[in-house]
Amino acid sequence: MFQGQTVFLGIGLLLTGLALFLLVWGLLRLVSRQKPVQSTSLPSLPINQPANAHVVLLVEPGGRLEYLSPAARELFGVRQGEYPGLEALARRIRPSDEFLMLCSEEGETRLSVDGRPMDGISYWIPAGNGLLVTLRKPELKASLSADAKDVPVPIAKILMDFSGQFRLSRGFEPPFRLFWNSLSALSRQI
Repeated sequence: MFQGQTVFLGIGLLLTGLALFLLVWGLLRLVSRQKPVQSTSLPSLPINQPANAHVVLLVEPGGRLEYLSPAARELFGVRQGEYPGLEALARRIRPSDEFLMLCSEEGETRLSVDGRPMDGISYWIPAGNGLLVTLRKPELKASLSADAKDVPVPIAKILMDFSGQFRLSRGFEPPFRLFWNSLSALSRQI
């Protein structure tokens, strides 16, 4: 009689364990299907911002992007509502380590985004607890040295384009072809 009770007790415990397992499994599936609540708060920026040619990024401590301006979205090919990581943006920027450094502390540096030279500046925002990073095309007059003020702007632009494209080219033939194309463009200007 005692042996019959242990069999029923074993079967009862087995069925109870199976029921608990199915209950936990069902709850986990139900919870995983629900969309997570987005706990991030978007910065309070005016909706009707004026169009601006400057690329503006708002970077929180830890490297999370909080805001990208429309010009930044266009430059990096990011859709509205999408916030990629800094590493994804750094893949298109040379030197990428200087860009990441710019996004982590205040500073100023010259970068190349997809072969286009850009000046990068970052500012610490004490109230917002983050960094405001701006990228803009370098001004031709500011990039010329003091003793080269008489260089015409079209020639300076050709030289800047050449130096930006030369940094991105690899191998021997592309830089050689780039050099001859730039030289022929310069000869037409003179």
